[in-house]
Amino acid sequence: MHIDNFPPVAFPSGVSSTGLWTVLLYYYQNGAIIPEVYVRNTQQTTTLDLVAVRIVTLGTDFVIFEQVTSPGVGLILVMIEDIIAIDLPS
Repeated sequence: MHIDNFPPVAFPSGVSSTGLWTVLLYYYQNGAIIPEVYVRNTQQTTTLDLVAVRIVTLGTDFVIFEQVTSPGVGLILVMIEDIIAIDLPS
């Protein structure tokens, strides 16, 4: 889905990256698996790209992902400002 086709949403106060937040909200609400997320920082300092993740919590300035292919990894907290790029599912 092209980013221009995302439905409009009401943003909670404190949301700073409304474009990216809208995309994250869409995939959170649909429970979709995101193929890859590139980040500057995560709880796992050796992992700067997250593969096959699903959003389990979406805050105003953070996202908590679970890695679908490696359930033993646990939950991964990423600040929205640290997300560099997302490889969106088609």
